[in-house]
Amino acid sequence: MSTSKPSTFFFFVVILSSAHGFNITEILQPLPHFSIFNSLLGGTGLTEVINDMISVTVLVVADDQLRSFNYLAEDEVRKILSFLVVYGYYDQTRLKALTARTILPTVYQGSTLTANYDGNGAVSFRAADSGPEMDVKLLDTVEDKPHSISVLQIASTIRLGSVCCSESFLS
Repeated sequence: MSTSKPSTFFFFVVILSSAHGFNITEILQPLPHFSIFNSLLGGTGLTEVINDMISVTVLVVADDQLRSFNYLAEDEVRKILSFLVVYGYYDQTRLKALTARTILPTVYQGSTLTANYDGNGAVSFRAADSGPEMDVKLLDTVEDKPHSISVLQIASTIRLGSVCCSESFLS
């Protein structure tokens, strides 16, 4: 009996360590058009939050959409980026299987965004309390580790209440 306890413990350690095998910084590092986004994640402490999650979807925005973030306080940047970190794994296949607008919980203070598949190949996201004029289009998959992390590029950041999340709102 005593030999099964150490082997059982070892088994669980191996399972837990293999179940969580991603690092958002390493995923984005080789992609120069996400270098500012990657830096902002690190500067706000969100890399640790993301890397500690078991199952996560990160909506990333290309650097050319983040120029005006230079003028925001760090806590505002953290709010905006936290809204782009979704609890749970959603890849393009799962998003395109949606039959109705679906609520997705985000890291930002229990806020939610919605995802919608239009049936013609396009997926969009917006704050749960926003109208269709605020939809932000899904552009591409950056990284996908099934059931673990999905990193998806969106066209711009998403407007959340009074926190303005796109260069057009910030200028």
